[in-house]
Amino acid sequence: MGEEGRAGSDLIVRIERIDLSKTFRDKLKLDLVLLDGAFGTYIQTLGLRDQDFGPYYGCMEHLVFSRPDLISRLHMDYLDAGADAVETDTFGASSIKLSEYGLAGKVREINMEAVRIARQAADSFSTALVPRYVLGSMGPTGKLPSSLDPSLGNTTYDELKKVFKEQAMALIEGGVDAILVETGQDLLEMKAAVRASREASRDKCRDIIIMAQCTLSNNGRMLLGSEISAVMATLANVGADVVGINCGMGPQEMEGAVKVLSERSPSFISCVPNAGLPEQVEDKVVYPLGPEEMAGQMARFVRQYHLDVVGGCCGTTPEHIRLMKKNVMHPRKRIPPKYFFISSAYRGFDLSMMPRPIKVGERMNTQGSRKTKELLIARDHDGLIELGKSQEKAGAAILDVCATLTERQTEKEDLEDLVSRLRESVTVPLMLDSTDVSVIEAALKKYPGTAFINSANLEDGGEKAKKIFSLAAEHGAYVVCLTIDESGMARTVEKKLEVAGRLLDIAAEFGIPRGRMVFDLLTFTLATGEKEFADSAVNTIEAIKAIKKKYSGVLTILGVSNISFGLAREARGAVNASFLHNAVKAGLDLAIINPSGIPEYLELAPEERKLADALVLSKREDALKSLLDHFALKSPVKPAPVVSNIPSDDLSPGEKLKKCIYERDKSGVIPVVEDLLSSMDPQRIINEVLLEAMKEVGRRLDSGEMVLPYVLQSAEVMRKAIEHLEPLLPKEGGLKKGNIVLATVQGDVHDIGKNLVKVILDNNGFGVLDLGKQVPIETIVSEVKKNPVDAVGLSALLVSTSKHMKTCIRELAKEGLFPPVIIGGAPINEDFASEISILDNGEIYEGGVFYARDAFSGLGIMQDLMDKGGRLRRMEAYRIKLDEYSKKK
Repeated sequence: MGEEGRAGSDLIVRIERIDLSKTFRDKLKLDLVLLDGAFGTYIQTLGLRDQDFGPYYGCMEHLVFSRPDLISRLHMDYLDAGADAVETDTFGASSIKLSEYGLAGKVREINMEAVRIARQAADSFSTALVPRYVLGSMGPTGKLPSSLDPSLGNTTYDELKKVFKEQAMALIEGGVDAILVETGQDLLEMKAAVRASREASRDKCRDIIIMAQCTLSNNGRMLLGSEISAVMATLANVGADVVGINCGMGPQEMEGAVKVLSERSPSFISCVPNAGLPEQVEDKVVYPLGPEEMAGQMARFVRQYHLDVVGGCCGTTPEHIRLMKKNVMHPRKRIPPKYFFISSAYRGFDLSMMPRPIKVGERMNTQGSRKTKELLIARDHDGLIELGKSQEKAGAAILDVCATLTERQTEKEDLEDLVSRLRESVTVPLMLDSTDVSVIEAALKKYPGTAFINSANLEDGGEKAKKIFSLAAEHGAYVVCLTIDESGMARTVEKKLEVAGRLLDIAAEFGIPRGRMVFDLLTFTLATGEKEFADSAVNTIEAIKAIKKKYSGVLTILGVSNISFGLAREARGAVNASFLHNAVKAGLDLAIINPSGIPEYLELAPEERKLADALVLSKREDALKSLLDHFALKSPVKPAPVVSNIPSDDLSPGEKLKKCIYERDKSGVIPVVEDLLSSMDPQRIINEVLLEAMKEVGRRLDSGEMVLPYVLQSAEVMRKAIEHLEPLLPKEGGLKKGNIVLATVQGDVHDIGKNLVKVILDNNGFGVLDLGKQVPIETIVSEVKKNPVDAVGLSALLVSTSKHMKTCIRELAKEGLFPPVIIGGAPINEDFASEISILDNGEIYEGGVFYARDAFSGLGIMQDLMDKGGRLRRMEAYRIKLDEYSKKK
């Protein structure tokens, strides 16, 4: 067939495909979905005025009542450009966000009206062959539930889920075809939003597509450090139909993450970038990618990565969408891989690629570790975190965490607290270990990633197992299933398989796929010498082979040390190593062990290997006696080295202290400070060691080597060190701190960035007066008058509100107040700082206006401003930048 014939054939197939696409789910399965473009940046070009907001200045969502004509026109412009779907004006229409304007009670009315306007526009463009769709937008609340810091994470999973469900119910009732959880900044919040949407869909008896898109920083991570692999794993496991990225970056910066999604995601995938990274030109924010260039990049993405959904975010216009429609060819649909990913709060892990056995660290379990029990009883949280970090360093790929104590009945609170601390401190996933379902439930609500639940069984006939599987379905968890039924632990291979089959049947009722079922086929100790247990290890090993064959896709796990319980320490090591080796040969996937405490099988002496194998594989009747006789003649083995975060002796005292900062070692920092005091005075320690260490931490954050929660933990270690040194400083000099007033400017309710600055400055010894968000200019000026202020920090996330920074500087100057002003936020850059530094009379704001790219840049500026030499350097650089800016203009 010639080219013309093939083109004609393709056209026929294409028409048939469109005709089949009646629902949004059909469209998604068969075709590429083209979304609309930007809302906020585009509506500014349609003549939006301050008075259009009425008494709710800055509330875009209220425009569905005050300017429905503008909202309708925006939808119509994108539909006319060829968009398949438009997003409702409900990005901030949750009760949390609307409460900023006193509109928390209007959630249903605002969401319903927004859907009505979008639906009317979409229906007016729909035809039998080309239907148009409406997506209900749900943006973040501005809270970060994954953060331990009270000013950032002041909410819970349950609260967020309730808030998102209220919004999702209204959107579905209004008539959306899909719900889009977008611009996500916290993985736990996104998880709550997806689950709330799924429940609302079920309650409304409608098949609603759930889409979830996160926002990544330039280092390729979400705000709190989650990589796209963690987002993909977590959200796919909790039921998102589409997982993708939007906002924050242009296509070029997103490509690495898009590649990961294309290769690994079991869900449909989306990419909705900005029109490049924004640039401030005078008092306007400009996005550099024009329609033609962006359409070309997106066309390549679709061809190369087989995207399912594309569109435009900040800076895009109907013309961007029009050229995407023209240039983006409909892709060969990607066949989603059948990988089973697990994830921590930070990273996703492909189970199929992890070497066997996958080591599950057992030292964080109070039932098996005396050290953990002692630390938990003492509520030594820092010691517990260091223990978890040492397990990860020793090679544990998962941490088994149990907080059961006989000394007090606080398991739920203890496990919640431990999970909250570990989620920030380790990069590996957690296994939540408890016999109490309510304890497991509480811990799951604290965890952003895909946890393992340990465990489910049929001891009560399956009632408890049903509750466990219900929790696993909601939280995307893996479930460790013990082969125990009403008659006790299964001993024979046949019985183990029978119990496993029953558990699989129950799990299927809750939609748990086989790949998330992890079977512990159990074993009895070989230390008793009783004949009825002599084949325990053999039966377990054979059961691993059999279950892998009969129920393909399931995983297997063993608590390895159970096999040797009762033996002396030296003999246990050999038996454990043999059992683990033979179980892995049979197909064992995960092993609960102390990763630094079990010898390698091939490193055992040949004679010990032979004796251990004889016992484990039940090769002869005297195997146990022979093993015991052999080890009775040996000298006790030295304990295995413990991996520790304590700085090594070959480092200088100053380097040891810096290492404490880098490794967030809060429990070990004071002895290191005391050691350093013998050779350095307190002020020098602060200036030359601690401040230098924090500068390096900032560099590592900027380069992606450290994630934000780690940075905050490093800041806490620094604060602990400074508090220890403060009493030793000269009374007349003291610690040189400064005071700063922080505010998110009027009309702007986005305060995450400002809150991060507050935490960093506070932990580094600065006095912070936080005025909050939506702060009027007169309030800022008044506080500067009343308080001894060394600097003012202003934050804005929106282009429309950043102009208040300029007004604030002019009002300060009018009052004869010239504190240094530090500005930051998404639409801000160096040129903007220079532009607002020049007052209306042409004079320069003499206090200086300094642009802070992030929280650590703000810290560096404050540190310089409090130092005579540093301040002189900053002011000199300030004047040079102003000269360069004036010449450029």
